[in-house]
Amino acid sequence: MISIVNALIQGINAVTGVINDLVDALDFIGININFFIPPIPQLNYSSLVNLIENRLDMLKIETDTTSKAKIFLMDLGTQAKFNKLTSGNETYLSANYLYNNFHYINSFIPTNDKPKGNQYLKYNFPVVNEFGRTQYNQIKNNNQVIHNGEDAIIESVKWNIRNQKCSMNFRVNTLLSSNFATTILEPNGQ
Repeated sequence: MISIVNALIQGINAVTGVINDLVDALDFIGININFFIPPIPQLNYSSLVNLIENRLDMLKIETDTTSKAKIFLMDLGTQAKFNKLTSGNETYLSANYLYNNFHYINSFIPTNDKPKGNQYLKYNFPVVNEFGRTQYNQIKNNNQVIHNGEDAIIESVKWNIRNQKCSMNFRVNTLLSSNFATTILEPNGQ
């Protein structure tokens, strides 16, 4: 674009040069015209590559404000206009990556880390006799107990202090079924 404008400026400067030469020739033969057209300076070349390359890896939004929350990983630059999306952003924030690294533990499907999955048998003891302050203090800060040789988690306790009795609900991690199949559906944006 600058080359085209500079070519036009050179053409205009050539025409004004001819006009200035004509005024000088008239002055030489005695016709004095106080008229001079100064040449138009050409435009300096500036690289627009930096402006275009700076837009690579930028978040594409139509306006500066959004009505929906956005989550993304960003590499901070020296100025706000140099902030870029982290490479691999779409991988680290994909539903599949988040599930496989953080949420699989909540699934009832058995894994290597949790061979019984999140499968539980729930028990309810409506009356537990001889439940005093000592027993209460034992479970107050740690709700994990042993039931028939297996780890159990106490979910709720209702303690009657006067009668030294309580009712208790707890669950035991037990593999009930292992014939589940995992199907992962992940959209590809099409």
